[in-house]
Amino acid sequence: MTHLLAHLRVAGLTPALPKEDVFHALQPKRLLEHDNVEDRVEVLSRVRLFGGSMQREELEALADSIAPSDFPVGTPIVREGEPGDSMFLVAEGVLDVFVTLPDAEAPIMVGHITAGQIFGEMSLLTGEPRAASVVAATGVLVYEIGHRQFEALLERRPELAEQISCLVAKRRVATNAAMHDTSAREFANETRRIAEQILDRMRGFFAVLRPGRARRESSASAAVPG
Repeated sequence: MTHLLAHLRVAGLTPALPKEDVFHALQPKRLLEHDNVEDRVEVLSRVRLFGGSMQREELEALADSIAPSDFPVGTPIVREGEPGDSMFLVAEGVLDVFVTLPDAEAPIMVGHITAGQIFGEMSLLTGEPRAASVVAATGVLVYEIGHRQFEALLERRPELAEQISCLVAKRRVATNAAMHDTSAREFANETRRIAEQILDRMRGFFAVLRPGRARRESSASAAVPG
């Protein structure tokens, strides 16, 4: 064996040996802790409705005012036709969406909502009744964002209303465009029309967006002695 190993060494050959490669790297964060404000900011920032229009401090203020809620399989989160003034952000799980069609004996399932998506935004923005029933298909964890929390944001930065109405309108038009042959000009015109409708309804639903209120507050400030 000694002579054999010597010959192999001279020939430049190495006997096969067990090998193990070890790599060192920082472990990535695998789970978000939903009781942590920083992690809730991270969840909100991943949603285009918020991350695409809000500044960091605004996301922090919103994250500080909401809390996660757990729902088991089969729980209806919202019911079609019921009043509502809030929206939901899905952090974990899958939900089924049901609507009642004319002359249908029972609601039919029309889609799914997964982690990172939102639902109920029109009820939050305009106070419209729920357009569909949303039921937990698995155990889910969601954040509910209500009228009070959202109005506090609008009071600090009213221009958010226009930005968010445009984002919601684009999503609506994109859904319809996927089923029809829509040109770029038609897409832009329809987005503008729906955004204006949403913004007009928001002005009626949120007192901080009413033009008269801003003028009254400005007059009241001017009347106070300096």
